[in-house]
Amino acid sequence: PKQYSCFNINDPNRLKLMDPEAYDSQSFARCLKIAESILRNEYNDPTHGATHYFNSAVVNPSWAQRMMLIGRINTENGLSNHTFYRER
Repeated sequence: PKQYSCFNINDPNRLKLMDPEAYDSQSFARCLKIAESILRNEYNDPTHGATHYFNSAVVNPSWAQRMMLIGRINTENGLSNHTFYRER
C-alpha cells in the first residue's frame, strides 16, 4: 500500500491519476509517447534491469539488504533520492 502511495484512497494525487487527461491532457499525451518509446526499446534502461526501488530520503526497507544494489538517482534538492536494486 505504500509503494505507490498516489493510488491510496486518501492521497491528494489520486484524483489526478483517476482522470489524467482532465487534469493535464498535454502532459498525459507526452507521457504516453514516452511509454510507447520505452516499449519499443528506444531508450536505454538507466536502472540496468532493477526490479525494486525506494526513496532513501523516506524509507530504508529491510528487503534491500537481500538485494544487489544497482545505483542511485539523487536530485540536487534532495526530494528524490531513489535507490535501485535487483535480486542477486
